[in-house]
Order: sequence, then C-alpha cells, then structure tokens
Amino acid sequence: MGKILNIVTLLILFTNPLLASNTYTGTFNTQTIRLLWMACYQGTMRVDPSNPHYNGALCDCVVNKTRQNYTANEMQKYKGATMQKNYNEMANQCKSILMLTPPPIELFS
Repeated sequence: MGKILNIVTLLILFTNPLLASNTYTGTFNTQTIRLLWMACYQGTMRVDPSNPHYNGALCDCVVNKTRQNYTANEMQKYKGATMQKNYNEMANQCKSILMLTPPPIELFS
C-alpha cells in the first residue's frame, strides 16, 4: 500500500502544471522572489482572506510566471501601473491554471 501511495504522489507531482519543471530567467535573487510572493499574498488576503491555501498557490504561480516572463531588470523597468497590469494578467492566467475560475470570456473579439 505504501509503494502505491508513493507512486501516486510522484505521478501527481510530476504531472501537475504548477509543479512541473519550469524555465526561469535566473536573474532574480532570493530576497526579490520572497518580496514578490509576500506582496502578492498580502494583496490576495486583503481581497479574500477566507482561502489562504488558494491564495498561496495563486501567488506561487504568479511568481513563477514573473520569473519565466521577465528578467529582474525588466521588472524594474516596467514597475508601477504597467507591471501591475501584467501581474493582473498573470493572476488571471494562474486562476485558470488552478481551475478555480473559468478563463475570461472575450465579449468583443
């Protein structure tokens, strides 16, 4: 029974899109990654404090997407309203990945 549980756990870990191997730019230091995650988590907890586990998973995804899509220098260059718009888009993508909300519907395409 223990071997089966271990195999099932490994299958879940390696087939989950949030936990699968990702390609990161490699330009973020640990402190920046922590600050990004903490800012995301605090923001999501202000909006919906009822689900801290979901908020944590959402922020894991947003930070991963940030590390995949931007270098640390690009993030600094785009800071402010532009980067906030990008974070919101990444959060919506992550919500779809987490399958807790449907993908946004384009009303006027």
